[in-house]
Amino acid sequence: MADSKGIIDYDNPFNQDQLAILPTETTHQGCKPPIYTALKELGALEERLAATMRALEETNKKLEATEKKLSALNSTVTELSAGDKGQPRVAFSATLQLNGNIGPVNVIYPLVYRNVLSNTGGHYSPRTGYFTAPMRGLYYFAFTSLCWGYDGSSGGSLYKNGGHVVSC
Repeated sequence: MADSKGIIDYDNPFNQDQLAILPTETTHQGCKPPIYTALKELGALEERLAATMRALEETNKKLEATEKKLSALNSTVTELSAGDKGQPRVAFSATLQLNGNIGPVNVIYPLVYRNVLSNTGGHYSPRTGYFTAPMRGLYYFAFTSLCWGYDGSSGGSLYKNGGHVVSC
């Protein structure tokens, strides 16, 4: 038994329960290194897990931002598609025949581009050389010419509804 000062009588066989709580000097040397190694490895795994979690959170933030951008783009495409319904698509591209000369001429006449590359909407006539605009809008026309010989002059004019628009 222990006395009032907390001293234990080691020779008393009835104090076995008190002996069990005493610190012991014996260590199993075979167990000590694997436990420390396992704890170190566990700590390293914990650090890697924390880094992976941070990277995953950052990736999720980027994914959310990308999804918001994609949603905005989808909305824009939907709006543009809805606004485009019922509007005819208009475009044409045509060239003169690759061989032959035009001119010299002293009168104004339509230059008919019979070699049609594309005619979306069918508003260019390769028979007359006239383009008929199906609706009000902004139209872009380009003209290229090449001059061989003589005095080096060449040119052309653009007319709208019989009225002169521009010459080059």
